[in-house]
Amino acid sequence: GKYLFLPPGYKTTAPKGYIVVPSATVFTHIALRPIPIGEGTTEDAVAYSQTLKTYPLAQAAHPPANRDVDAYPKVWKQLPTYDLDFMRLLAEVVNAEPAHPKDAAMLGMLATLGIEKGKPFSPNETQARLLTAAVGKAAEYMQYEMLNNVFVPFWPDRKWMMVTLGKNFDFSYYGDGRLDYNGRATGFAYWATFAPKRLGDPGKLPASYYLKAFRDRSANLLKGTGLYRLNVPASTPVKDFWSVVVYELSTSAFIHTAENRVGLSSYDKTKMTVNEDGSVDIYIGQKKTEGKENNWIPTNGKDFWLMMRFYGPQQTLFEKKWEMPDVEEVK
Repeated sequence: GKYLFLPPGYKTTAPKGYIVVPSATVFTHIALRPIPIGEGTTEDAVAYSQTLKTYPLAQAAHPPANRDVDAYPKVWKQLPTYDLDFMRLLAEVVNAEPAHPKDAAMLGMLATLGIEKGKPFSPNETQARLLTAAVGKAAEYMQYEMLNNVFVPFWPDRKWMMVTLGKNFDFSYYGDGRLDYNGRATGFAYWATFAPKRLGDPGKLPASYYLKAFRDRSANLLKGTGLYRLNVPASTPVKDFWSVVVYELSTSAFIHTAENRVGLSSYDKTKMTVNEDGSVDIYIGQKKTEGKENNWIPTNGKDFWLMMRFYGPQQTLFEKKWEMPDVEEVK
């Protein structure tokens, strides 16, 4: 398809064949997650992504060639750090992006901290020390809320947690005349970047569905120095495939290891040891399990949490007729 990204309030008639997408900012960011289905491969997805073109509409008749830059296998610093650099980055964003009415109160508060459009952010020594401490406390608060108050159990007797859909307004947290800035921070922005538009409308099965685990069966937080086992049943209700990915607790990002393995999926079953009933035991921890190396996700000693993804989830998942076993610590 052809998409036309427009900033708020921009008036134009889209050319025939274009789909208008309201763009929240001057800069439009497009993220693609390659998901192999059937006989497809990650290489196929990468090749397809390189056929996509982005250009100004005025150049539609003769679109320029795009430049593809493959960053792999370099590790790029893309995560926020909860110190004074967070405030410096926030100041850059305020200066670069257009102001929106819904953020007027937030921008007013930022101005009292020295972050204001058109002005340099130059805190003195005392201000820098106070802001650094404040950002650190904010990060602690957001992590605490994420672990304890933001999510609710998908099954009442299990530790797998789900996003509370309700009034998050497609994860903008802006609607009914109010901005839920606390929910936006603790329920989304602290641990995520993008989200599917639909995550579980009972009348329309989504393309994917996510569950999280922060604790093991005994309700203890998952520790990077421990060893855990997750049994994924053969009956996992997915049309396409399932995936388990480990995220570092302090960053909510992948844990980089020498094995270059951040998760496992049903596509890996041909390499993994499979139980007689068709289920697979996935081991997660600092040390590999002898003879089960292909069933292992390393943590490098980092505390972590899990994301279980269901691609092509089936109705039995939402009807709670099927249950996912909890993660259990291996003694």
